[in-house]
Amino acid sequence: MLLTEFTDEINSYLNNRNHVLVLFIDFSRAFDTLDHVILCKKLENIGIQGPLLEWCNNYLKNRSNCVKVDNCISDSYTAEEGTAQGSVLGPLHFIGYVNDMVNVIKHGTSYQYADDTCIIVADRDLDSALAKIQKDFDELNKWCHDNKLVLNSNKTKLVHIRSPYAKNQADMNNKLFAHDHACLHSKSLSCKCPTIESVDKHTYLGLIIDSKFNWLPHINLVCEKLRAFLANMYVINNRIPFKTKLMLYNALAESIVGYGLTSYGRTFKSYLNCIYKLQVRILKMIVPSNINQKYINDEFGLFKYCKILPINTKIQYSLLKEQFFNTKIQQNISHEINTRQKTKKKLIITIARNSYGGRTTSYIIPRLVNNLELSLKQSITPKNIKYKLKLHFLNSL
Repeated sequence: MLLTEFTDEINSYLNNRNHVLVLFIDFSRAFDTLDHVILCKKLENIGIQGPLLEWCNNYLKNRSNCVKVDNCISDSYTAEEGTAQGSVLGPLHFIGYVNDMVNVIKHGTSYQYADDTCIIVADRDLDSALAKIQKDFDELNKWCHDNKLVLNSNKTKLVHIRSPYAKNQADMNNKLFAHDHACLHSKSLSCKCPTIESVDKHTYLGLIIDSKFNWLPHINLVCEKLRAFLANMYVINNRIPFKTKLMLYNALAESIVGYGLTSYGRTFKSYLNCIYKLQVRILKMIVPSNINQKYINDEFGLFKYCKILPINTKIQYSLLKEQFFNTKIQQNISHEINTRQKTKKKLIITIARNSYGGRTTSYIIPRLVNNLELSLKQSITPKNIKYKLKLHFLNSL
């Protein structure tokens, strides 16, 4: 859901012809630098009190570490900061620790998933957007200093997302400064603080975010992984039965295609066509030879036989499954005259000023819902939505 909202916000800004600056924050040794006193105070502020708070405090105290190499064991070291990595509580501790970070972001929007944090700022004027993100970044640097977190300016990256037809295509390198605590509180005009590197693409939560926001680099990555899966399947193709191969496809290939599909799947169909071609190649290889001959001229029949959705249909299925019950973007057409659109409970579709506007949730979801039969829409419940929608899309192939 974070990736979906992240994608939708940027598409909305681009639909209004804004320049979008996305700052991807990197913390040095994020889980190892949590101050125990500050952490317990933050846990208390979010409502953990009494015996539970005392237990959390006790959990962090007197934790010691040592290193063993072969039969040699190092001296024990008492950890006065940090939380146990690989534990259940580790990520929860970090989330609680950075939970109030959002309060210092005044000019943009922050997205946080554990230690993966980014800030989005948009404006029609690029210089104004840069000034806004600099102010938020300065406040974030102050917050990090006060909370004893170390921000890694070398790995923190800036991506300037804009339409390829935007007039201002200025280079953003050396424009954003990572001011340290001394610089922020100094009245001196000279500043030797490092600058943040501007890049054309950056990986965030497993998706490659590019400066044109057309998802082509990520689609190329998906295709590379599918080709690797195809090559491995060639090796074992004649050694295992069809059901096992289909199980491997669902477990390995479908997971590659499905991750982040509601975000990157909103791009051009011509870009997605390379994924579709790889899907067809894989299915033709794993099905029995007689089935392959039967559907030699019917690729959709091949998908129906394997009960797998082609990429373009899978995008519609994934978006509807995720957003079908989202009432914030679904408003019925209402006017005095009983037209067919009103009686069939059609939804209002927002205006798209460009291709990015056509990728917003408020544009896509009403169109997809309007294309469903009224009887199907009325029969869908949270429990049967996956079954109903997949059956519908398989039958429509």
